[in-house]
Amino acid sequence: MLADDEIRTWYGWAEMSPAGPIVAGRLGRWQITYHAGRYGVAAGGSLKLLFRAASDWPPLQGRDPYAENFVTVKAPGRVRLAWRYEPRGHAYPWTKAVIVDVAQWGLAEGETLVFDLGDPEGGSPGVRAQTFAQRQHEFRIVVDPFGSGQHVAVPSPVADIVPGPAERLVLVVPSQVAPGEPFALTLRAEDRWGNPAREYAGHVVLEGIP
Repeated sequence: MLADDEIRTWYGWAEMSPAGPIVAGRLGRWQITYHAGRYGVAAGGSLKLLFRAASDWPPLQGRDPYAENFVTVKAPGRVRLAWRYEPRGHAYPWTKAVIVDVAQWGLAEGETLVFDLGDPEGGSPGVRAQTFAQRQHEFRIVVDPFGSGQHVAVPSPVADIVPGPAERLVLVVPSQVAPGEPFALTLRAEDRWGNPAREYAGHVVLEGIP
């Protein structure tokens, strides 16, 4: 098995821009750039951008540039490629896949291929991010440089998916309490998607019978 630095050298690596935290459920644009290693990617080879099966990133599409979740895949001008989204395009748990087939010429060492999620050029408002918070969410890139059918995972970008601003308060109390019995009361601020919000700027006043 190759070490991470050897995989990076021979098979390449990927990065994401912007690299900061992603707000859960927010529309946005993220560019994931693959840098080809010494093997490059020959005609007949392929790459995949993978999401875990449990994630709720939406199906990505390249048909309607005005709609949500529009994606383009960009490579040097001479390279001919075709891409598609498949919900079961790779082995579990990385089943959701944007699959790029390199049809002609291929990528040489150091050249790049960009997955432009939410490309706004045609008017798309962006791609809707995963709606639940998660630390160190990985955007995994795998590459098959020679068209052998064997994909290798390369060093890939990770980002924290964080809750959005508080939109509601949820009060949690027991459904049954005996007279005179003390009980716990929990008040939770949640974002639009039900994630515990990190910040709440309002005031809470509890009133009841003494």
